[in-house]
Amino acid sequence: MGYPSTGGDRITIASGEQSGWVTDSEMAGEFYKTSAKGSPGLSGGAAFDGVTGEFIGVPTAALNTDVGDSFIFIRPNEYILPILDKAEKYG
Repeated sequence: MGYPSTGGDRITIASGEQSGWVTDSEMAGEFYKTSAKGSPGLSGGAAFDGVTGEFIGVPTAALNTDVGDSFIFIRPNEYILPILDKAEKYG
């Protein structure tokens, strides 16, 4: 879920499957790799498990491959939830 530039001023929902994970030292950590389609503006939205509805993380980056595939990288909630807790506690 997010507000990508192609979605205008309404929430856009994209679906996809987790297709792996990646560890990237430049982006400081681990990410889920998903086949969900996205565009600029989706970063900072929310990703949920399609079966359980559980929050799984925040779309953070995208990669377009030479063969035309694209992947959205989702920062897992284990990285996000502590930040949200601090923001709630300290404003």
